[in-house]
Amino acid sequence: MFRIPSKPAEKPLEPIAVNSVQASQLLGVSEKTLYTWTRDGKIPHRRIGRRLLYSVETLKAFVAGIDLDTSGDFSDDSAGKLAGEPNH
Repeated sequence: MFRIPSKPAEKPLEPIAVNSVQASQLLGVSEKTLYTWTRDGKIPHRRIGRRLLYSVETLKAFVAGIDLDTSGDFSDDSAGKLAGEPNH
């Protein structure tokens, strides 16, 4: 009988960034709390289109209590909304 060689088991890909729902679940907090921390500049994020993305490494550093430099990752407009958010 002919056997097809099996591929070595591939390591599943780990995401480098997660959305706000996933980030809040990973941190064990509500989305509202995550948005508050984001707005207050406690957790850096990236906005791609209308999506907020959080680096998994940044979330790990946050939980570990490592001081994060958020100077380039967060901006706040005069209404207190995240930069780029639509006004509702």
